[in-house]
Amino acid sequence: MSAPAYPSPLVSPPPAAAPAAPAPVPAVAGTPAGPAPRQPRRKGWWLVLGLLVAAGAGVYFWLRPQAAAWAWYTTPVAVAPLERSVTATGPLTAVRTVAVGTQVSGVISAIYADFNSPVRKGQIVAELDKTILRAALGDASANLEKARVLTLQTQRDFVRAQALYAKSFIARTEYELARNAYQTAVASQHSAQTQQDRARINLGYATITAPITGVVVNRQVDVGQTVAASFNTPTLFTIATDLSQMQVEAAVDEADIGQVKVGQPASFTVDAYPGRTFRGEVRQVRLQPTILQSVVTYTVIIAVPNADRALLPGMTANLTIATARYPAAPTVPAGALSFTPPAEYFSKTGQPAPVRQTRTRGGATVWVVEGKELRPVQVRLGASDGLRTQVQGPLRAGRLVATGQDRGTPKPNSGSLLPAFSGVGPVAGAVRECKSAQLQPKLMPTTAPFVQPDLLAAEQPKGPASGSSSAPRGVRPLLSLRGITKIYQTGDVVVRALRGVDLDMPPGRLLAIMGASGSGKSTLMNILGCLDVPTSGQYWLQGQDVGQLSRDELASLRNRQLGFVFQGYNLLPGTSAYDNVELPLLYAGSMAVPERRERVRAALAAVGLAGREAALPHQLSGGQQQRVAIARALINDPVLILADEPTGNLDTRTSVEVMAILQRLNSERGITVVLVTHEKDIAAFADRIIIFRDGRIVSDAPVPDKHSAAEVLARLPPVES
Repeated sequence: MSAPAYPSPLVSPPPAAAPAAPAPVPAVAGTPAGPAPRQPRRKGWWLVLGLLVAAGAGVYFWLRPQAAAWAWYTTPVAVAPLERSVTATGPLTAVRTVAVGTQVSGVISAIYADFNSPVRKGQIVAELDKTILRAALGDASANLEKARVLTLQTQRDFVRAQALYAKSFIARTEYELARNAYQTAVASQHSAQTQQDRARINLGYATITAPITGVVVNRQVDVGQTVAASFNTPTLFTIATDLSQMQVEAAVDEADIGQVKVGQPASFTVDAYPGRTFRGEVRQVRLQPTILQSVVTYTVIIAVPNADRALLPGMTANLTIATARYPAAPTVPAGALSFTPPAEYFSKTGQPAPVRQTRTRGGATVWVVEGKELRPVQVRLGASDGLRTQVQGPLRAGRLVATGQDRGTPKPNSGSLLPAFSGVGPVAGAVRECKSAQLQPKLMPTTAPFVQPDLLAAEQPKGPASGSSSAPRGVRPLLSLRGITKIYQTGDVVVRALRGVDLDMPPGRLLAIMGASGSGKSTLMNILGCLDVPTSGQYWLQGQDVGQLSRDELASLRNRQLGFVFQGYNLLPGTSAYDNVELPLLYAGSMAVPERRERVRAALAAVGLAGREAALPHQLSGGQQQRVAIARALINDPVLILADEPTGNLDTRTSVEVMAILQRLNSERGITVVLVTHEKDIAAFADRIIIFRDGRIVSDAPVPDKHSAAEVLARLPPVES
């Protein structure tokens, strides 16, 4: 940049020591030249002052106390009819099925019926080789002829002896001998006649006829095959009656059998026709129980019309029996009847707390959303299907009632209070239904959160977590299943335990898995626990493909990242509680004895067993043994606890105590818990419920009103001494 020009030689340039001074004003003709006056820098000071004020305001708003954000799960009041129902599964069978056998041994010489052949009663379906049977009949006929000749001879002798004895020509002894010989010959003739009849009947048995009119559904013999009749009659054919009428043999759980009555309507689907619903009616409730692995079920027979012959024997029916129906009325979900806002809500909002319990005899209190507040409304209770309850009171259709409080769950981009994982979309409370929604009624009510928008600052996720490139895209869950199947085969018997299971589980959640016996729950738990491998599909745990791990790597994973809690506790019987808990640490190794001792004692103290370290399993109650099992599962700080029926052998109070421990570990330590249970009240302590049926997930929904085990435990009556 060039130096400024100075037009007058009388004006000298500014001193070099002050290069920042403003340039001199040029001299004007007739005016003495000199340096320009200094200007104040007011604009710069105002800029600095504004920045300081803005910074102070930012610090104030950053550090000031924030108002509490109250977010509730809500659902609208709906006017709708209710239907109480019982679900079950069972095979389709013909009304009458007859196994056709043979009472004689021989070689199959001819077959006149095949698979699917229609037959009439008395129609010949097969014949045995009759050569030996004809010979036996001929031998019996010859013996009968010999007996007849002998009978005639002894009869003449007896008549002669009778005449001589009447004239006293022979002794009485001779007379009686002649009479006995005749009577014996008559009996021998009768025996020979019977043998001939038997031989003729056996010959007739060689011609096998259909005992009923129907269809041959099975054929187990072929021409030239030898069948041997012994204590167990061999089955040649299986014939079913007319398949236009069929039946379902449904296995109903003992907890539901009291609701099932003869004449109730039923509906079901089969996998062969996923878009079609079949109808039937309860025809019989059998008294004989079926007990399998301590699970008691009863067989209920459902009569089913099958005019188009679409249903085939052996198909599995996914059945719903309507046990009661109620006309349309205002209904609310079950969670709305047991929900009460926390005490902190009343203290911070200034709203008066309720003076009585939420649930009363014949009535209840529901909390209605009005603006940014909740208002209690008293209602009278009506019919209930277990999920929704009809109510009477000042509740109009569409009003939002609170069913639960969001307790700080992660918030996805949409602003929803529910986590962004498979099964829950941008609308909070959305339920992921199976592809064939008709397989079962809605098992969980759909809910949506009510959020005070001016108090809630939604967190934005930081982006997808990094992980294996083969793992599913998006926010990486703790565990992820894709297309998991499991098939067991024993000889010709094939059991499909899992049929294409997809599941995502975010960290820090408590998941309950429910379903009937044989639905695939335990198989899934074995796969999640790396105790079994799927037939097909992929399983990722913390972004790692479990199927690529070696046996040693799987063992290390089970020991360091997984904890197991079983229904039967699985404690070593002759080993103390301390030693049972310490066992996983011994397998893991590389831990000093003092540190190991401290960790074991801390784990036992965490489950309320401080001071019982030396107790043997038989010296502990069932609940205490389960606490030891939980402490053993915790000892290596797992990321996932798998609990298979942890309350199955416990009473009500002890079950709630165990669930309180699992909830505390889940909420305070962030340990993910997956539990299998048959009990709906135990599943209510979870964040999310998945229901299995026949190896498939048929329902996957969040729990709108998660129960607090600690609060439930406080309301239970004290233990009597």
